Amino acid sequence: TQLDQIQDMITQRVDAIILTPNSNDGLVAGVKMAQEAGIPLVTCESEVEGDIVPIHVGVDNYQMGQLAAEFIADKIGGKGKVLECRGALASLSSTARHDGFVETIANYPDIEVISKNTEWVSTEASSATQDVLTANPDLAAIYSHNDEMQTGIQSALREMGRLVPTGEEGHIVLVGIDGTPLGLERLREGVQDACVVQDPFDQGKYIANYAYDFLTGKDVPRKTLTQPYVVTQDYAALDVLW
Repeated sequence: TQLDQIQDMITQRVDAIILTPNSNDGLVAGVKMAQEAGIPLVTCESEVEGDIVPIHVGVDNYQMGQLAAEFIADKIGGKGKVLECRGALASLSSTARHDGFVETIANYPDIEVISKNTEWVSTEASSATQDVLTANPDLAAIYSHNDEMQTGIQSALREMGRLVPTGEEGHIVLVGIDGTPLGLERLREGVQDACVVQDPFDQGKYIANYAYDFLTGKDVPRKTLTQPYVVTQDYAALDVLW
């Protein structure tokens, strides 16, 4: 679909294309088509392989994984089993969120990570949660590469009678990434423990300004990464959030 959209934009002779890629390798051809047509294509949030775009604005995905790992390790006292629901294996952002997480958790030898490929999809995360929790009833935490998968995770926990509010006995620590409105609502409800936030306002601001500057001949950085941060229930109502 995105390749078709890029082709449509080329046909319309737009001045520039801003793309949030759904695939890191599958859209290389689209970038090259735009370049051959003399139209700069720049990326936001997720990258295209090969460093072939003139401008990219994203978030430090490795650091997001690190922050999630440190939060979970602190919450579970440095020991226990943790389910990781991964994004698409072909996604560079998912890979970085995984690497940052497992390499940080490695500092806690009493924590065991069970990683499952759930493709960013809520229903896949729900199935993984049911399977892993059935085999590991002592599961201490669940980390997902986005907040969307927390919907499926929490649905599975509810069906299994294991969705316990934060602070109560039997609670499984839940941490997602993105800080979406739904994720923040779950924080306010006291179900989810934390969101590792990537700021879409910052990313949108940078990419729009940089694209304009590029078109007007100004020097712009090729790659800009915004800094993530952890939001808990205490801060979920702040109006600066997504």
